[in-house]
Amino acid sequence: QTSTQTTKPDLQNIPYKYKVAVKNRFNALNLIDKEPEELWQEIRDIINDETKRNIPTIQKKKKNNWISSSTLEIAKERREVKSNGNRQAFTKLNAEFQRAARKDKEKQIMQECEKVEKYNRKGMTRDLFKKIKHFRGQFIPKNGILTDSSGKHLTNGHEIKNKWKQYTEELYKKEINGTGDLDLDNYEPEPDILENEVAFAMETLANGKAPGHDGIPIECFKTIKEDTVKVLTELCQQIWKTNKWPQDWKTSIFIPIPKKGNAKDCSNYRTIAVISHASKIMLKIIQRRLEPFLEREMPVTQAGFRKGRGTRDQIA
Repeated sequence: QTSTQTTKPDLQNIPYKYKVAVKNRFNALNLIDKEPEELWQEIRDIINDETKRNIPTIQKKKKNNWISSSTLEIAKERREVKSNGNRQAFTKLNAEFQRAARKDKEKQIMQECEKVEKYNRKGMTRDLFKKIKHFRGQFIPKNGILTDSSGKHLTNGHEIKNKWKQYTEELYKKEINGTGDLDLDNYEPEPDILENEVAFAMETLANGKAPGHDGIPIECFKTIKEDTVKVLTELCQQIWKTNKWPQDWKTSIFIPIPKKGNAKDCSNYRTIAVISHASKIMLKIIQRRLEPFLEREMPVTQAGFRKGRGTRDQIA
């Protein structure tokens, strides 16, 4: 039997002392006239420090524990008779072990099915599909080998990392053509970032999502919403004025998910970018401010990719 253990903060049971500690440290922050990078680093360090100090961790343990102790005893006895060279006894015990293991597996499957039914009855959609995905045990090939543009196999970890870096840079590279000089004399600055904009954007972010490069789950912000809104509003406002984004917000973690085809070719992978939850709040604010202008510029004939309408509306 093999098992692997990883620890993570128990975000379902965030203690009150975490909220008090973060609130006190946020109140002591100097929010005036700070560079976005400096202010963000202070916010990030406070959250990470108090998360490690005050939020208990849980172990995520994976273990093949469906085999019963009685079946393991049969397996132990089978090994002993095999080492003694008793072939007839080994054959008998092997058949007995196979029967017992099948019964244990059937029992485990029934228990898993009962959990799936319980999640379905209670409307626990996330747990339901997580259990189904685990139950299916879909095979995902490992991308241990890639090929470069000349067809050469890359097996070294550093070479593979550089290949993925090169591929993602090419994938998201875009030529930006200037449309002329901006008329700064007639430029009207956008209004300041409001606290209700930050609060609304934070609420739209779903719980249980992977954190970005900063390692901060959205639950750590939401549990102290009032204090978080205050400091993030000031941070977003400084970003809005200076046009400078914190480095953590510009760093993405790319996760390649294989599609059908050659697993050695980067183009046969779907890449998912995991970004900082705090940066998503700023992006949500910008998105909401742009929506009225986009809607105004879209032609009435466009039905797809717009709010409140679909391609079915084009059918007479």
